[in-house]
Amino acid sequence: MLPRLVVVGVLAIALSAVAPGGWIAGAAPAPIYLLLKLRPDVSADSADALYQRHGAVAAGALHQIGVERIAVPGDRADSILSALAAEPAVEYVESDRVPRFVPKITAPFPGLVELFRQALTPFGVPNDPFFRAQWAPTKLNVSDAWDVTTGRPEISVAVIDSGFYFDHEDRPKNLFAGPDFVTGSGMPRDGEGHGTHVAGIIGANANNGIGVAGIAPDASVGIIRVLNENGVGSILDGASAIMWAADNGYKVINLSLGGPRRTETERRAVEYAHGKGVLLVAAAGNCGDGADPSCRGLPPNFISYPAAFDQVLAVAATDRNDVVTPWSQHGSYVDLAAPGLGIASTYLPGAQIDVRACSSEARLYCAISGTSQASPQVAGVAALVWSANPKLTADEVTNLLKRTAVDINSPGADEFAGAGRVDARAAVQAARATLPPTNPTPTPTPAPSVKQFDVFLPTLRQWFSSEATGAQWLSGVQIANLDGSGNADVTVQYYGTNGAAGAVQSSVIPANGSQTVFDATLGLIRGTEGAAIVKASRPATAIVNQLVRPDGGAASFNAITAPATRVSVPLLTRIYNDRGSSRATTASVFVQNAGAANTAPQVELYTLGRTAPVTTRALPQLAPGQGVELDLSSVSELGTSWAGTAVVTATERVAVAVNLWDGVELSSYSAGSAASTIYAPLIQGGNSGYSSTLFVQNAGSKPTTITVRTTDGTSGARFTSSPVTLEPGVGTRFEFAAYRDGRPFVGSAMVSADNDGLVVGAVTQANHVRKQASAYTLLATGTERVVAPLVQTGNSGWTSGVQVQNVGDASATVSVRLGGREVQSVTIPAGQSVTWFPVPGTTEGFVGAAEFVGSSSAKLIAIVNQLKPNGAGDQLMTYEAINP
Repeated sequence: MLPRLVVVGVLAIALSAVAPGGWIAGAAPAPIYLLLKLRPDVSADSADALYQRHGAVAAGALHQIGVERIAVPGDRADSILSALAAEPAVEYVESDRVPRFVPKITAPFPGLVELFRQALTPFGVPNDPFFRAQWAPTKLNVSDAWDVTTGRPEISVAVIDSGFYFDHEDRPKNLFAGPDFVTGSGMPRDGEGHGTHVAGIIGANANNGIGVAGIAPDASVGIIRVLNENGVGSILDGASAIMWAADNGYKVINLSLGGPRRTETERRAVEYAHGKGVLLVAAAGNCGDGADPSCRGLPPNFISYPAAFDQVLAVAATDRNDVVTPWSQHGSYVDLAAPGLGIASTYLPGAQIDVRACSSEARLYCAISGTSQASPQVAGVAALVWSANPKLTADEVTNLLKRTAVDINSPGADEFAGAGRVDARAAVQAARATLPPTNPTPTPTPAPSVKQFDVFLPTLRQWFSSEATGAQWLSGVQIANLDGSGNADVTVQYYGTNGAAGAVQSSVIPANGSQTVFDATLGLIRGTEGAAIVKASRPATAIVNQLVRPDGGAASFNAITAPATRVSVPLLTRIYNDRGSSRATTASVFVQNAGAANTAPQVELYTLGRTAPVTTRALPQLAPGQGVELDLSSVSELGTSWAGTAVVTATERVAVAVNLWDGVELSSYSAGSAASTIYAPLIQGGNSGYSSTLFVQNAGSKPTTITVRTTDGTSGARFTSSPVTLEPGVGTRFEFAAYRDGRPFVGSAMVSADNDGLVVGAVTQANHVRKQASAYTLLATGTERVVAPLVQTGNSGWTSGVQVQNVGDASATVSVRLGGREVQSVTIPAGQSVTWFPVPGTTEGFVGAAEFVGSSSAKLIAIVNQLKPNGAGDQLMTYEAINP
């Protein structure tokens, strides 16, 4: 079985390539790009005037460090650069044409063919057949380090290079695809071979009976492409990649590239990453003696950047005898040395290389020399050190690597080998020694127990991409403290699809406040998917927004606060065409283990109106916190045009959420609690093209008869459906349309079950002409206070509307509150509802929580629609407001 691959596309790159406005095609030379930083006191209008004065056009920005990218006419680039440098408003300006590249040692290492042939008989541990051809791990004492750790998935290494050959049979087990800054979109595929080789040194799958073994095979490896097919890249792309990796949770960055020009933009990007706790490792360079043909035109032993920056570990290359190679660049900036001569690793089939350096004509495994191969050895060892003690800082890892290195040259640190050749065993043992002692201590007097409130998120995706569909998924989470009496201490624990606990984030949310966790602040590496648990010291909840690119799909679902061992799911589809839609939806069911022990859930699937389940699917065993997706497109027994329900059972409590996706429109909801009476606060029929469908399922253990009563939100008129009897697990649907005279219906619905029956339900809202759809779960009870954790007004185009329904028997006075302050008060008659769009008291750019507080004994429920009115595609999301 191939190892897991998680992919992400490029959707939010800090810089976008734009055609300079006002230039006539063919009338001027191609533009040249400059990187410029203005002084802090320069206004936007002044910047525009400055650019116009010099014939420059803004073409993007590196927002993290305040650097602008500007396009200037190619024939005047040098003079414009000089003129801008003299401007008082300009802090610095430099060309983006400074290249970063990979000089290669082209001569094959003697005896490699024989070594690869000898290696075909596995021996020892690991059992990878070409491990014998890898002399570096033995020299670095890696096998002894593996007795302590082989790495952790949450310790991630970013490989900023030429990309990766993702179809490789021995690709890293935990492989992530980041952005391609060369093309600006798509997978970071390797067109040169260098990046595939470097990434394999760090994390090639180990002990799998094929190929080679990486230094840290259980760590995560992320691929970011900045070098083109010729092995050349720009400062802009390199700086963007460094900061992207820092913003997305990478612990180590490997930079097997360099050049002789020092740039301020790259320096600031390095400082930015270091400031976020990232360890940067770079190749010292391969032109120490200038003898290799790839160094022609370059000064011998030039100072190489980014390796020479203070915050970067610069790595020299050694041979089997711990001698620094003559071509390894040297100088005071060299920090460490590592094997760099004849290093066997994964490679790109068909890439240019002397076949004598490879295991076969297929060129899946080749041996290359260079400081580019030494640098990832150190990056891999750093990942092992961090895995041995994840509490270490980047500076502490750096110091451990230097302190435990083997002194191989003149006594003490020198300009050829730095502190010495890295030693994995010594470094990992030293890291373990820094852990707190585990000796038994007297049992302290138990402190009073503190109640913990858990909230479950069955699916999260951080720029997760499906290469088959091209769809890229991003989750945002809004966490709310529902307690008005004090701050809530909140932690978010992420879990990978393999069940491994990942990143942990902690924060404090004030009383009645909320916090947005989105994109870089989500705490997940791009390209990952999984689940999460929010743990709070006070009652809390969360809303998950899902965005899909490039087609604009968007949907919300409520996190689950009451998981159960039996969960009813009222709405599922497989290749199903909703009324008025030409596209077929298929559902995915996300199931998360919310218990304390492993469990293997089962999913029974029922066709609407049919009493016996069509099929039952056994899900894999899930560790606590772990989630799994059941994509109904894989359940062929359901056939096509299928709509139905499900019952999920498990020995531990589980949380369940559902996505309904047709490739353009996305609807989501979470499975809610069952009750004898449930409410839908918003039902539409022919309302500006929007219509609703109500799905109801028997969640009890005996047959029950249901009726649906709808209430017109304007007139208060009520309509009752004919009764429908449902067997346990079975569901039905009710479709709503406009009145016969063409008037739209906008109102609410109440579903009642007889004989204390239990039901659950979901409502879909769709306008297929506008390609918009959403769903929400019916609510089981009303309360005096309702909380909308996420309300937006003009936030990146998103605005929220709230529908509040009074489900009590008497009129209720309802106060709208923001931050505890009343901004409006209205009276809602019994059974009727009020719509606010936008929420009163909010201003442009508002993001936060809102409360709706009724008079004594009021029973209120609400849903929140989030709409991007001018957005393309499905820009409608719906979630249920919270009844604390």
